[in-house]
Amino acid sequence: MVTHQKEPYWKTALRTIKSFRPVLKPDAESGMSLSVEPSSVEKSGLELLEETMASLGEFISAADTLVHVALDEFQEIVVLKESLQIEGAMRTHMHQSQASYFFIGSRRRVLLGIFNEQQRPFFRSAINYPLKSLPPEDLAQFIARQFRENNKECSERLTGLLASLVEHHPYYAQKLSFFVYELSDSVTEETINLGTEKLLMSEKPVFEAIIQGLSPHQRLLLQALARDPAQKLLANAYIRKHRLGSVGGVQHSAKKLDELDLIERDEESGYWRLVDPVFAIWMKMQTEEKVVDWGTIL
Repeated sequence: MVTHQKEPYWKTALRTIKSFRPVLKPDAESGMSLSVEPSSVEKSGLELLEETMASLGEFISAADTLVHVALDEFQEIVVLKESLQIEGAMRTHMHQSQASYFFIGSRRRVLLGIFNEQQRPFFRSAINYPLKSLPPEDLAQFIARQFRENNKECSERLTGLLASLVEHHPYYAQKLSFFVYELSDSVTEETINLGTEKLLMSEKPVFEAIIQGLSPHQRLLLQALARDPAQKLLANAYIRKHRLGSVGGVQHSAKKLDELDLIERDEESGYWRLVDPVFAIWMKMQTEEKVVDWGTIL
C-alpha cells in the first residue's frame, strides 16, 4: 500500500522487524541474490520468533489501516520439535494485535489438526475454510477472455475442455493454459493434448518425489484409485480386482495416504479418489503403454 504522503508500508515493516536483516550475495545464475538472515546468531529460533512477532505487533499498532497477515504452508511447523512452543508463542502475540491472520496449507489434514485438536495452542482459534474447485463456467469464460485479450482465439467449448482436464484446479488450469498458448496460434483439441503432455512432464519430478516416499502397496493403492475411484474401498471385489491383498493392508495404506493428503473421500459422491487431479492422470499413465487421446484416460 502506498500513499502520496507516506512511504510504502513494506519499507516500514522492514525497519520494524529488527530480528532479521537483508543480505545480498553473489549468485552464479542471476548475478546477485537477496535473502534475509537473523541479525544475531546467538539467539535461539524461539527467541527470534518472539522478537519478530513483537516487531510485527508494533507495526500493526502503528499502521493506520487494516493489516492482513498470510502464513503460507503453515502446517510445516509441525515437523519442528518445538512446534507446540512455537504455536503457543504465536497465538499469544496474535491475540494481542488487531490484525487478521490467514493460515494456508496444502496438507489439509495436518493444518486442520493444528486448529481442531484440543491439546494444540491454536485449538478453536480459527474458522476452517476449505477451498473448492473453481466454478466451471466462470473458469472457462475467464480462460477464453485471457486468450482473446492476448490475440489468440479459443472457444468456450475448448476452454471448458481444457479446464475440465484438470478438474478446474486453479494452478493447473493456469499452467495448462500457458502451455497451450505457447504451442500454436490456433487452439485445437490437439494443442490441448500436447499442452497436457507438457504439463505432465513439468510436474513429473514432483510426482516422482512423492511416490519415492511411499511403500509398494501404497503406490499400488494410488494406481488403483487413479484408474478406478472406489465408494467401498474395503470391498472384497475391489481388493481382488486390483490385487490389493488383504483388507488390513488396504486399511493401513489408505490411512497413511489420507494423512499425507494424497487421497480423500469426496463429500458429495462418497467415492475415494486422489486429491491432485494431475497426479491422478500421471499415476494412471504408469499402467498405460501409450495415451493417444486424453479423453480416453480421464
